Amino acid sequence: MKYYHFCTEGLKRGVIFRDDEDFIVGMNYVAITARECNLVILAFCLMSNHWHFVVWGNLDDIARFNTMLKRRISMWLHQKYGVNHYLKNQATSVKEVENVDYLRKVIGYVLRNPVVAGINCTIESYRWSSGGCYFNQPSTSDVRDGHMTASEGDERRTEGPIILTEKTKGVMTDRAKGIICKTNSNARKGFMPDVHGMIHPVQYIDREAVMGIFRTAKSFIYNVMAFKSFDMDLELENGLAKKITMDDSKLLKVADSICLQEFNVKSTEMLPTKDRCRIAVMLRKQYGASDKQISRILDIDPEVVGYIR
Repeated sequence: MKYYHFCTEGLKRGVIFRDDEDFIVGMNYVAITARECNLVILAFCLMSNHWHFVVWGNLDDIARFNTMLKRRISMWLHQKYGVNHYLKNQATSVKEVENVDYLRKVIGYVLRNPVVAGINCTIESYRWSSGGCYFNQPSTSDVRDGHMTASEGDERRTEGPIILTEKTKGVMTDRAKGIICKTNSNARKGFMPDVHGMIHPVQYIDREAVMGIFRTAKSFIYNVMAFKSFDMDLELENGLAKKITMDDSKLLKVADSICLQEFNVKSTEMLPTKDRCRIAVMLRKQYGASDKQISRILDIDPEVVGYIR
């Protein structure tokens, strides 16, 4: 058993998580799949087109977890959007973490991903990661009032099966509720979703181990601050996508809004390539979107995007 950092390659065309519902389903699958695979998660972050994990385990468990997570999320995307593509062949980079200093830095790197990507958030407020689970930071959302302490989250690990409260049911779609309820009952036993139907990471990550690794909140804060040289080396090593100015989910909403106004259809997926290229020009000029992000958002060949002006 060793420490590892693994991440999937950022999709060049298309995104994984288009909206909050997609992210919530993804977060719940992380919790359930990690338990089934006996994988100890120290820190993780789901981005719109890739994910990062720092774990304690072995390579077989990592491979099993990553394969199951891809398969489950792919099934969700097929059910919701009718897509059959991309996650199966999405490359994964796995690197052993050989010392404590590197472990601290790589945890910091994973947790600051959304901030570095230009998303309007703090590390602890980004909902689709474990960033809010350590030391005295806000730890989870309670099914009753939206907040509870980290210690309360730990206590609730031993409670009964997933409970979909009336308040939760009002937020979750029938599709999302079905996804949770059909999952292995043993794997989901003891998890308590919040008012949005999400299993908060404080219920399943090894937060005590992470706090032991950093020892103090000051050390944690120091390591989650940007280390530009470390980030650059790691991104070059893993072939990760460059920074973007607007996160994918927001840009998707912008693109769909333009689509409705200009073409009177609800989604860019319904447009032919020539019309998507017209939207690409608008996204570049008005929102500063990069070629890679435009290719990803609008599902246009990267070489074609490069010629659009």
